[in-house]
Amino acid sequence: MSKRAFITVSLGLALTMAAGFFGYASFLRVSYRADSALGHLRRAEATVKQSPADLLKRDALDRAIADLAAAEASLASIKREPLLSLVGLVGWVPRWGAEARAVVDLLDVALDTASAGRLAGEGLKPIVEAASGQTFALFGDSGFDTGLMGAMKVGKPSFEAAASKSEKARQRLKSVKAAEPTGALADGVKRLEALLPSLQAVVELGRAAPELTASLLGIDKPRRYLIISQNSEELRATGGFIAGVWLLGLAGGKIAELDFKDSSDVDDLSKRYPPPPPAVSKYMWGGVWLFRDANWSPDFPTSARYIEDFYKLGQDVSVDGVVAVDQQMLESVLSLTGPIFIREFQELVDAGNVVDKMVRTPGAVGPRGLEQTRAKKLFMAALFQELLLRIQSGLDADTAVKLGGLIAQAWEEKHLLMHFNDPTVQGLLHRSQRDGAIRPSEGDFLMVVDSNVAYRKLNARISASIRYDVSLGKDGTAQAKVVLNYKNNSTERINECLQDTLRGAAYEQWREGCYWDYVRVYVPKGAKLLQSSHIPMPKGSFWLRLGKAAAEDGAMLASPEGGKDVFDAFFDLAPGASREVSFSYGLPSLALGGARANRYELLVQKQPGTPGIPVRVGVSLPPGAKIVSAEPTPLKTGAGHVEFQADLTRDLKFVIAYLVE
Repeated sequence: MSKRAFITVSLGLALTMAAGFFGYASFLRVSYRADSALGHLRRAEATVKQSPADLLKRDALDRAIADLAAAEASLASIKREPLLSLVGLVGWVPRWGAEARAVVDLLDVALDTASAGRLAGEGLKPIVEAASGQTFALFGDSGFDTGLMGAMKVGKPSFEAAASKSEKARQRLKSVKAAEPTGALADGVKRLEALLPSLQAVVELGRAAPELTASLLGIDKPRRYLIISQNSEELRATGGFIAGVWLLGLAGGKIAELDFKDSSDVDDLSKRYPPPPPAVSKYMWGGVWLFRDANWSPDFPTSARYIEDFYKLGQDVSVDGVVAVDQQMLESVLSLTGPIFIREFQELVDAGNVVDKMVRTPGAVGPRGLEQTRAKKLFMAALFQELLLRIQSGLDADTAVKLGGLIAQAWEEKHLLMHFNDPTVQGLLHRSQRDGAIRPSEGDFLMVVDSNVAYRKLNARISASIRYDVSLGKDGTAQAKVVLNYKNNSTERINECLQDTLRGAAYEQWREGCYWDYVRVYVPKGAKLLQSSHIPMPKGSFWLRLGKAAAEDGAMLASPEGGKDVFDAFFDLAPGASREVSFSYGLPSLALGGARANRYELLVQKQPGTPGIPVRVGVSLPPGAKIVSAEPTPLKTGAGHVEFQADLTRDLKFVIAYLVE
């Protein structure tokens, strides 16, 4: 070997050894700092999840901010390590390059997330200081605290900076997911993906808080809202039959107006009302479209506009938004506030008996001699009034935060729906997917919407389940089948099912008997119905009993809505009976391409007002396909087949990544 060659080789070996030494040292520093950052992030997350009320205390908030700042510093120092530069240099390697780049990108996501959390904490600080030692008394005689409003404005720039960071994190996370990472990297993606939506919702709320508060509480100008009471025992598209409505007027953060009406008292039948949707006409024998049926669409923004329009038509009152609640929401609020005494009825109402008290008002609760409809109106009005008085009297910090968490959960589980005409407020609801709309979906979609058209309060007696099976082709198209099972657990003995009304009957009678259901199944646009259950028009239906021809049984009344196609069916169900309703259909291409694998996504949207209906999903992959990953954890997997089982307490998303040979 020549002297020159020897020197060259020796220098190369020396440089390699030095690079190995410094690379190992860099690796140790990265590992230490990564562990430190993870520890700080977990402590901050634990503070928020385990005791959110503590964040309204200065010392606890300071600790959370300090943990996030420490995590931010550790992550930033990792970014400066030479080892990260070496990782970035292998990005061109065919097999490992995408995952190597994903490591760097995921670090950026974690850094931006920690920064967003710290900035959100800084934005919350002035609000915490202003609220320190206070009780929270919404709608009180003095109106909304001006000090809190000023604190919201002081914190807004920090929330805006946090919004920028969280949006960067969201965008970068997309590129990480596109690499289809595995192992610990995939676990990191899942953790951040679960955290970011909540963080973004908090940040968006913080940055818009001054404007939202001024608008919602009528501080900038008087506002009027409709609060709709939906009875989920008579299930309708947005959660239940509209039993009653409160008109709530706010001005300067104070209640300026409060009026309750039974839904049947809203309409002014001297006015001209529009014809009802075809299904209402055919399956409920409705001649005109009235206020009580205004929530026929499962897309809440659509139903809310009809509710506003019908209220305007019947009462000549324009409103600024609609809030809908059901019995479960009322039970949850009472579980937090504690029992409420209704003076007019001399009754103590709590979470355990409120539904029973409401439905039994005419006989068991109403004052002597009081006509039953009038008794119900007075009871509902008095209950809401007492709840407002409890909130007006002031809530301590812990109870206020728990109430906020309760509202957030009810919102998530669709027992609370909101729509506002203020574009800032509604825009926030829309971006956070909390507006109750039929949701857009990137891949497959399913939403089952039942409407009780029995004129009875039977849904507490009905058990239901959903089975969905889909077979994917190599070209991404699919064949799907949804099977709906229902059982009527009513024990009333009958000779035949007759669709009728029970005028003057006691409420318990309304909870028994035949169930009449109009079901709509929302599926992706372009779906082609191949086969469905043949269900003749029931003999006891209004349609046949009042002289219409049975030949029109098969008419499909459902029109596309919310960017989805819709299949429907109408059936009766006698006490003790069960029924299966199924639809088989072809789907357009559902395969979503990735860096290394195809991806199938299914969004199952929950109908408001329903309990956790069991859902089982089976996905058969194309022949020869291999499963890369599946979320959430499957019930079971086989050769090219994945099974999921879940309760539909909130919207569900199923994702499978797979390779096709």
